[in-house]
Amino acid sequence: MGAAAAEDGIVGRGNREGARLFREWFEGLTQAAEQERGAAYVFVMGSLGELLRVFDLPLVFPEINSLQTAVRHVAHEYLNEAEDIGYSPDICGYVKADVATQRRGGVLPMGRIPKPAIAVLTNACNTYIKWGEIWERMYGMPAYVLDVPGTREAGGQTWPGHGDFERDRRYVASQLRELIGVLENVTGKRFDIDRLREYMGHANTMNRGWKRVLELNASRPSLFNALSDGTVYLGVCNGFRGDAKGAKFFDQLVEEGPDIAVDKLVRWRCADLQAVAKERFGVALSERSIGRILGQLRFVRLSVRPQHPDGDDAAQETFKKTSPRR
Repeated sequence: MGAAAAEDGIVGRGNREGARLFREWFEGLTQAAEQERGAAYVFVMGSLGELLRVFDLPLVFPEINSLQTAVRHVAHEYLNEAEDIGYSPDICGYVKADVATQRRGGVLPMGRIPKPAIAVLTNACNTYIKWGEIWERMYGMPAYVLDVPGTREAGGQTWPGHGDFERDRRYVASQLRELIGVLENVTGKRFDIDRLREYMGHANTMNRGWKRVLELNASRPSLFNALSDGTVYLGVCNGFRGDAKGAKFFDQLVEEGPDIAVDKLVRWRCADLQAVAKERFGVALSERSIGRILGQLRFVRLSVRPQHPDGDDAAQETFKKTSPRR
């Protein structure tokens, strides 16, 4: 397959488009830094990206930024710089990489991040809270901690409709209303419920796409590589949460795959597509013709090792380990 064909093909498009979106995101952050616009510093667990977009705040994920220093093989430079000014080797490496980033004016291997106008944190990790205090000391900006109630006892998880759950829901909702007031003061912009609805719609589309990715990956062999592909997909999930581009990315990622609920399949076979072509479009094609068309579209054929329906995976593994070598 030629380079031009590979660029246009569906196979591998998720990684290519995800990498392009990632570069675009960092270019936007660099532009915001050059314009001296304040950003919202958030974390991957509970970023509230949909709400923050209503106030036109660029989203900065310090965890992702710190991870990028490791991916680009320069993490040691950032860590050493933070330790040189007194941060202990025992402190989280992500925190230290970010401290050095702030001391460098936000400069990172992929671009430059703007200074924070606000930090929005959750109590999911105590490090988040202490990390936010560092930014408060550096920049004098507000840090808002969203207190999300956890399960109070073993076996005591509650669900919608339960009294404890509904009280917790009201408690979190009151904090979100308070946060909206803080964001209005920080940005000088009024809250717009219609914009929030729009961004929530994009986020829901992403969630459905991600759920579909997990369903497809339950098959053997899986359609996506959890490490190389999954890292890209999660980056898009965070950086483009609530964004139309992120929603489109996940729509295309699972493009034209079967619907498990309707088709009772996790992947198409030529025989399945033959039946679909006949039913939906009234076109009669042989399986061989279907295969030839798929080849022209640069789809690849997946095959699995034959497996008996009554096979015992655990017994087979035990047999491999205990059987004498020939």
